[in-house]
Amino acid sequence: MKIHTNKTQRVLHSTDISLYEILPSGVVFPKNANEVGEILNTTIKTNLSSKEKVTIHSRGAGTGTAGQSLGKGIIINFTRHMDHIIEIGDHYVDVEPGVLLGKLNIHLSKHGVFMPVDPSSMEVCSVGGMVANNSAGEKTLSFGQTERYVKKLKVIFSDGNEYEY
Repeated sequence: MKIHTNKTQRVLHSTDISLYEILPSGVVFPKNANEVGEILNTTIKTNLSSKEKVTIHSRGAGTGTAGQSLGKGIIINFTRHMDHIIEIGDHYVDVEPGVLLGKLNIHLSKHGVFMPVDPSSMEVCSVGGMVANNSAGEKTLSFGQTERYVKKLKVIFSDGNEYEY
């Protein structure tokens, strides 16, 4: 997997919709969970053998207003490849973290349902970012926050291990 260290990718990922700007050392676009694990395991090995530690920052669409997708280390951007709706079931939907909420709701509408959480960036925010921030919106009192709609998560922690909750 390639870590993009060129100036263009670094500058593009140095901002989000917040007021902050932090130039990362590199950007990675994983294609699947295995590649995310590889990135984390490589970073762990680097950190064990180096005095200068590398940080990891996950990024969806970059619509957070507090700079939470920014950092000096490696940005893992999920919106390029890990943006698939895997399955829509009777009472659930299985998605990758880079799926945009607007796209998800278009697909869900064909089944007569929708994701009721409505952050102001709802057309362009990613589901992974919504989970990370426990996003809400103007209808929070009626529908609640993102956590209300998450049945199961498959996550990869910084130790490189995958867990399900």
